[in-house]
Amino acid sequence: MPKITTYDFIESNTRKTIFLFLLFPISLSILIYLGILYVSLLRLENMPRGAFQVSVFTLANQTAMYVLPIVSIIAILWILVSYYLGQHFILATTKAVELTKQNAPEVVKL
Repeated sequence: MPKITTYDFIESNTRKTIFLFLLFPISLSILIYLGILYVSLLRLENMPRGAFQVSVFTLANQTAMYVLPIVSIIAILWILVSYYLGQHFILATTKAVELTKQNAPEVVKL
């Protein structure tokens, strides 16, 4: 049985983090497109029968062409903020302080 080290866990967590960072904008784009598709379907159902009829997908694609780039930019900014500042948000939320020998000698001994 191979010996598992801390570096193996670090490498595994790095791979999982990259996977999640890639999965977020993709899943967000899919959800936004499904929402656009649903709204397009509702818009077409409310059109009068004599009006020019277009496909639901055509209408959704025309809308998505303008919406998805904006959503992608927001998702990329969200990823960058959470990657570089996420640790600070969590530490501030939990009011964490650094453990030293002066403020927690019993923990530092462990």
